[in-house]
Amino acid sequence: MNRAGLAAIVAVPLLLALLDAVAGAWRARAAEYVMLPPFAVIIFLLFTQTGACANFRSIIVLPCLGAVAGALCWHFLGDGPLSIALATLSVLIAQMVLRAYMPPALALAALAPLLRVEIEPYVAGVAIGTSVIGAAFILWRNVLRKWCG
Repeated sequence: MNRAGLAAIVAVPLLLALLDAVAGAWRARAAEYVMLPPFAVIIFLLFTQTGACANFRSIIVLPCLGAVAGALCWHFLGDGPLSIALATLSVLIAQMVLRAYMPPALALAALAPLLRVEIEPYVAGVAIGTSVIGAAFILWRNVLRKWCG
């Protein structure tokens, strides 16, 4: 098994457990179950395919924009197909403009109208979760560089 595969085996469960604990402490249980699956994919992508998505725009900005787009579309358009289409289109455009790559941002955008999320807790949960993931990834990358030269 290569180093990236081993890192993913360690990172995905540990970071999901940490995010679960943070959500529990923050009392955001409803949002937590919605966000954990996309977070699992973000973690997996970061620790296995670091090149395309290992930057601030991809790790934090794009998922947060996806959450904002989805929550705003739900708020103004309701939970219909137009809301989901506009939310995901917004993320695709943001992805091109920002030159960012993080497919789970699409899921975060589409989940908001489907699950009728509240804007502030949802966006804050995504921001906190992606910040924790980003910090853990940067720490791991720096430790790995130090140990492996």
